[in-house]
Order: sequence, then structure tokens, then C-alpha cells
Amino acid sequence: MKGRMTRILESELERIKPSSQEEERMGRIVMEFLKKLNSNLRKSRAEAMMGGSFAKGTTIRKRRYDVDLFALFKDDEGISDKLEKALRALKIRYDRLPGSRDYFSINMNSEGLKFKVEIVPVFRIRKSGDARNVTDVSMLHVDYVKKKIRKNPKLADDIRMAKAFCYARDCYGAESHIKGFSGYCLEILTANYGSFLSLMRNAAKWNEKVVIDPEKFYGSKDEIMNELNEAKLASPLILIDPVQKNRNAAAALGKEKYKIFVDAARRFLKSPSRSFFERKEFDPERLKKDARRKKLVLFEVDAMSKRAKEDISGAKLLKLHNVMVRMLEKEGYKVESKWVFSENSSKSYMTLKKPKKIMQKGPPVARLKHAEEFRRRWKKVFVKQGNLYTERKPKDAGKILNLDKKLLKDMGIDSFKVGKIL
Repeated sequence: MKGRMTRILESELERIKPSSQEEERMGRIVMEFLKKLNSNLRKSRAEAMMGGSFAKGTTIRKRRYDVDLFALFKDDEGISDKLEKALRALKIRYDRLPGSRDYFSINMNSEGLKFKVEIVPVFRIRKSGDARNVTDVSMLHVDYVKKKIRKNPKLADDIRMAKAFCYARDCYGAESHIKGFSGYCLEILTANYGSFLSLMRNAAKWNEKVVIDPEKFYGSKDEIMNELNEAKLASPLILIDPVQKNRNAAAALGKEKYKIFVDAARRFLKSPSRSFFERKEFDPERLKKDARRKKLVLFEVDAMSKRAKEDISGAKLLKLHNVMVRMLEKEGYKVESKWVFSENSSKSYMTLKKPKKIMQKGPPVARLKHAEEFRRRWKKVFVKQGNLYTERKPKDAGKILNLDKKLLKDMGIDSFKVGKIL
């Protein structure tokens, strides 16, 4: 088993890790951009630095690389505007995005590589207690992980494995529409346990509520539960940020993604396979075949939310999907659904089993006026536990799904189309 595990991990690492030539090329492209940006930031006595996976050396091979840059300022007054002035001087296309401080996004294509570059203005600090904004601690996160990797150079590749594992299991990303593990969260966990395999062995033992304090800031689990506020304790994993003791680095993690990760770790250890690192793209044709075989109804809903921030679009579109599912279930439909999101658009696939009849509850018999109105509306009425009831045909699923335009507008949905496939 040990030899098989080693072969799988070595093979997957070779697949997901950029070659030294690729890393050199990516680094050169990003550094050239940084050099140009910094030439304009000097006027504001600021300096842009590389953050995220690129700075830590934990990048995995992707179709599009996400690059985090941080512009460090010696004061925090109007720094988003100052950063925008420097970007404007480069005469490039960028988007200004809202946040705790506004930040900037740039799509770059160079030498056959695609990058999504996000540039965040931060106040330069030496310790987390000096932070004036949540983003100010970001470079301390980078320094912490780099320090761990210097002590254990193999850690960088183990972190890559952890990221690839979570990405394949669809539990990578702390965005509100994913509620998975952030990259920094996986870096802390892998560093804490020493390797990817050790992370798997420990995660397989996790229960419904796990508390991890890598730097031993607190004396006990009870002390952590008493010190942190309720919002920070809501996630199934409480991971004390090693550079900020009052922060849960896993606060955005949802129960569903947590369970997926723990279950995958158990199954991987029991029966290791390369398939655990291979992301299975959703296949609508397979869903259609299954629905056709079971003689079920299948709907496809295309929606779009044109928000500058991808995670805001995702959150709004996921909410729309959940609203539609709840409306169908309320009408008695048995629903199996799949939600697929990309940038600012989504597809909802819903396989439905239509109920034969709906039990419609009416008013209590004792409320004479309302009871009389209910009897006039429905032909066959009966009494059950003091309430009036009737049986009716369920509403058409297509009519339920064709939501009111005002409701869609209020939900932040800009485009909406319902199609019945089967």
C-alpha cells in the first residue's frame, strides 16, 4: 500500500506542478508588470509586492493563473485612489472592485499564459495588531508560510497536493458560493501536520467540531471557545490564524464542504487512487440519460448576475437556485438538482418527480368565515385534526420556475431563461 501511495503522489505532483521553465516564465511576466507598477507607485511612497501562491512557491498548473499583488503604503488614507492613479498611468484596462478597501482586477494574456491579477492596497505593518483593515495582514500570511517552507522545503509540494485534492473534490475556495477551504487555510493545515499525507490521516479522524491552534496561542479548547465571538465559532473547523490569534482562518468553511473533505480523506487512505486528484466536470448528457431512463421531468435554467465581483455574482445565483428548489419542493415535487457556476453566469439542472396530488391545508373549522370561503373555493373538503383540507393537482413546474421579473430584479439577476429538456 505504501509503495502504491508513493507512486500516486509522485505522479500527481508531476502533473499539477509547473515545470521550472514554466515557473521562470510566469515569474518573469509578473515581475515585469510589478516593475512597471512600482515605477508609478514611488510617487506615493508605496511598493507593490507579490503575494498568494506565487510568492509562497505553491502554485499549481492551471488554465488561468490567479496572481495576488499587494501595494504597501506607509499610511492608509485614500490608498485605493492612489493605487488607481498608478494603474491609470500604465494605460491598461482594469476593473475597480468594492471591498473593505477598493481593489483592482486585471486580465492578462502573455506568452500563451492567462493571468487574473488582483492588486490590493494595504497599510504596511510589522505585526497583526497594527492592522487598520483585514487585508493589511495579508503579507504576514505570506511571510508565515514562506518561513515554514524554508524550514521544510518539501512542504511546498505537499501544499500543492492539498490544493489539488480539494479542487478535485470541489471544496477549494472560501467564496460565499463555495464555502470551502481557502488556499491559506490549506497552507496552515499542511504546515501544522507536516505533510499532505499527515493532513489526510488527521482529517480522517476529524469529528463534527475540530479546533486547531498551530502556534498554541491558547491554553485549551475551552479558552478558545470563550475568547472568540460566536460568528467565528460557527464553522465546523476552528483554525486559529498563526499570525492573528483572534481570527478563525476557516470561518468561511461550510459544513457540506467540510464533510466532503473528511469523507474524501477517509476513502483516499482506504483505497488510494489518482481519481481523487481528478476533477470530474459535470456532464449534462449523463443527467439527461438518467432522467430519461427514470421517466422524470428535467428543466434547465440559465441565469446571469452582472456583478463586478465574481463571488457576489456567485452568491446571488446560488440563492436563486436554492429559491427555485424550495418552491418546487413546497409544491410537493421531489427534486434532484445540480448548480454549475462560471464567472457571472450559472446553469441549474433540476430533475423532478411530480406528485399525483397535493394536500392543501385550509383554516381551522372554528374560524367560520374563513372556513366558508375555503369550502366555496374547493369542491371536496374534509376535516383533519380541526383543520380543513382539500386535495388538488400540483402546479405546473414550468410556471413555478418562471419567476416574476420584479423578484428577479430584487435578487440581482440580470438574465433568466427556463427551458424544459424532458
